Amino acid sequence: MARVHAPRLIPDPCSSAAPRRPLGNDDAAAALGPHPGWARLPLVVLATMATVIASQSVISGAFSAARQAERLGYLPHMTVRHTGQHEEGQIYIPSVNWALFIGVLVLLVVFRSSERLAIAYGLGVTGTFLLTTTLFLVYAHIKLRWPLWRLIALGTVLYVVEGLFFAANTVKLFHGGWLPLAIAGIMGASMLTWRKGRRIVMAYQSDVEGPLTDFIRRARNGHLNEVPGTAVYLHPNTVPTPLALSENARFNRVIHEKVFIVRTVPANVPHVAPQDTVTVDRTGADSDHITQLTLHYGFLDDPDVPAGPRIARDHGVDIDPDTARYFVSELTLLDAGRYRGMRKPFTLLFMAMSHNAAVPADYYRLPRERTVMIGAQLEL
Repeated sequence: MARVHAPRLIPDPCSSAAPRRPLGNDDAAAALGPHPGWARLPLVVLATMATVIASQSVISGAFSAARQAERLGYLPHMTVRHTGQHEEGQIYIPSVNWALFIGVLVLLVVFRSSERLAIAYGLGVTGTFLLTTTLFLVYAHIKLRWPLWRLIALGTVLYVVEGLFFAANTVKLFHGGWLPLAIAGIMGASMLTWRKGRRIVMAYQSDVEGPLTDFIRRARNGHLNEVPGTAVYLHPNTVPTPLALSENARFNRVIHEKVFIVRTVPANVPHVAPQDTVTVDRTGADSDHITQLTLHYGFLDDPDVPAGPRIARDHGVDIDPDTARYFVSELTLLDAGRYRGMRKPFTLLFMAMSHNAAVPADYYRLPRERTVMIGAQLEL
């Protein structure tokens, strides 16, 4: 008997009845053909070098941005360490470095893969495009005095191109694109909270200190005993009396023979020439022995307060910076549940930022053996 074999049916890969499965990495590699094994190690080395370069750019950018925000009054004073002997911009900020470290750990836990992280990176880059264009147009309008038609023409072209890129990335908002928006929101809220909190504290401090003219009048009437020596008081304003000066006079009933009130003013230039660093202003009569010094420094300069009296001495001011005593006003914040002008979460955030600020003696490069901290308490 003849036996007939039925033909074996082979599924057509193009047919809808054929089973399908998603292509993996192995399938993609097979489709590309064989790859040379000798190139794996050089590519790993190249990728590592690119990662180091990119990380250094992020770290340097974070340090620079944090320092400029601090100079503008949007962040508290931070400890800055100079890592270079000849380059001014080589700095290290421990608090920012720890924040970056914690941020990297959070990214690893949340995203777990570079593919998902690339989505957040794309939205962040395209958003930066739009912000950079906006800042440039504002600069061109205020500083360069561009006419309106030029601003509209350039802005239209850039916003259309960059807006398309940004809109294309917004579809991935809930797949990782929320990350740069969350970081921007946290940083923006922190900066605005610090600026508003500082205004509240400085307003309260001005009320406690009182006008400098009233203090000079009390000292002139003989209510204070004069002691030999030079006292340098740091104060951000020239109108009210420094808190350290008023508290020292109230408790000890003394005033130094020579009193200098020093304030630092950041300039919108990288560096300030030494001859333009110090501005001298006599307060009251010459017999009051109270002089105000304003120190100007650029955004790349360090607020070195002891260097100011040395420059002032070279310009004829009678001051000995090597024997002067430095007095710094310190206002301790306490949580009393009052929340002056801010809600509770923002008040607690402001207090946390204030407690982690840099020590004034280190920030202004004051000699610790000749620095005295005098202050009061403020209940928020």
